[in-house]
Amino acid sequence: MLQVRRTGRRDRLSRRSRPDQANRGRAEARPERGPEAARASRHAVASGAPRKKYARPYAAWADAEWQAAVDRVVCDAEACLWSRAGRPALDWLRARGLDDATIQRFRLGFNPEDFNSDPLDVLGVGKGNRPRGLWVRRGVVIPWVRPGSWYSVADDAFDDPGPRWVGANVRRLADDFGAPVKPKYLAFAGSERGHGYPWPECSAPGVPALVCEGEFDALLGWQKVGHVVNVVTFGGAGQNVMHDDARAFLAACPDWLLMVDHDDEGDKAARTIIRRAPHRCRRLYPHSGVKDLTDLHKSGVSILDWLRSEWDRFGWPWPLGGPPR
Repeated sequence: MLQVRRTGRRDRLSRRSRPDQANRGRAEARPERGPEAARASRHAVASGAPRKKYARPYAAWADAEWQAAVDRVVCDAEACLWSRAGRPALDWLRARGLDDATIQRFRLGFNPEDFNSDPLDVLGVGKGNRPRGLWVRRGVVIPWVRPGSWYSVADDAFDDPGPRWVGANVRRLADDFGAPVKPKYLAFAGSERGHGYPWPECSAPGVPALVCEGEFDALLGWQKVGHVVNVVTFGGAGQNVMHDDARAFLAACPDWLLMVDHDDEGDKAARTIIRRAPHRCRRLYPHSGVKDLTDLHKSGVSILDWLRSEWDRFGWPWPLGGPPR
């Protein structure tokens, strides 16, 4: 039924109907998704049957085959990083201020050359109707732990980790470890964004969150000031999706301190977060010419001392005590 809705500027037509009728056409047009749909799509192509469009990955981390493939890459990259072949990549990480203990705890690794994994049913088929696998680029492998799971295999003796990984990212590196390769980052197919990193859950409710833009800044922040704030990143500047665990993380923190990059993309990321809760957000500003936490560390400034100066700027009492400054 069409009705005319009167407004101050012009009349508008609106369509109103029962929910089942309104959504019927939309539901009929929606393509099937999920592991079963992806598997059926791949087998249809193998048999020569035509198909409309390649299947999109859906909750790939819940698929055992995908988990096993990602875990193999993570383990191989981790072993390579601590071998002679991975020494240049290890030195590259150390130059960014990361300690060996941090690198090991969050299981960073190095993949020395591009490769394709075997096809995975859950990923369906891609361009040219070819079955998809993991396209792993050369660079530092950064695994993303699933909410409710953990990084350390040793802790598996105490409980079942379930599906360990929700995704993985690669910081691409040139052969000479020089100028960055574009795009700088490329996540594994099927990775699910929108979770916190390095930990998806808030470990200290009631304590402010320090929100960074990238994984390396988050790791450096966790290493230097993780005993003062909940350090987290939810992805780069273009990341808008946040899952329930990510929203719960922020909800547990009374203040959100935004230490995103000081550039156009960082400003965009800050605006995205500020729109969620303007009354909780405070933008942090390092010294002139410093873009992010890694630059701040490389400039010789103590991240802990800098954070305390920001506490003083807000008029907050420093949680670690000590004489006033």
